[in-house]
Amino acid sequence: VTSAATCTAAEVQTRVCSRCKQKENKTIGSPLGHDFKFKLTAKPATCTTDGVGIYVCSRCETSDERVIKAYGHDWGEWKTAVPANCTEAEIQTRVCSRGCKETQTVGSPLGHDFQFKLTAKAATCTTDGVALYVCPRCTAAENRTIKAPGHDWGEWKKTADASCTAGEIYTRICSRGCKETK
Repeated sequence: VTSAATCTAAEVQTRVCSRCKQKENKTIGSPLGHDFKFKLTAKPATCTTDGVGIYVCSRCETSDERVIKAYGHDWGEWKTAVPANCTEAEIQTRVCSRGCKETQTVGSPLGHDFQFKLTAKAATCTTDGVALYVCPRCTAAENRTIKAPGHDWGEWKKTADASCTAGEIYTRICSRGCKETK
């Protein structure tokens, strides 16, 4: 054996002719290849970012940098940090056991639950009215139109006979209290 195998070169054997002393080299096998072992962390991996590890060959001390893959999160349970209200969504938080923290907005705002409070202006047969509605969760208020319903006339009834100067008078009454005369 002229030279033993190394990480990067195969074993070389040399033989010598006993008559002419000529040398002949013969490669035996393959290089051993490196036997890298983890030595130290140059840059730690996090949940979302790859790190860098230094590996050293146990035979030749050659070093190599290798990627330490990001771990990914190890999430705990969601916990409500801020409850939803009429105009803002609930905010829930969950914590990674590796020290990370993520906040996400979950769901939708509740929206107002407007309920009738009072009639601010009553509708008549020909004029719209106004009603006040209030949300019991946040006390937001809004006015809503009460549509004028229109007349609900009864039949024409004769209310006065004709005279020398005027004709008969007929009247009809709306069920909502209005009166029309003709």
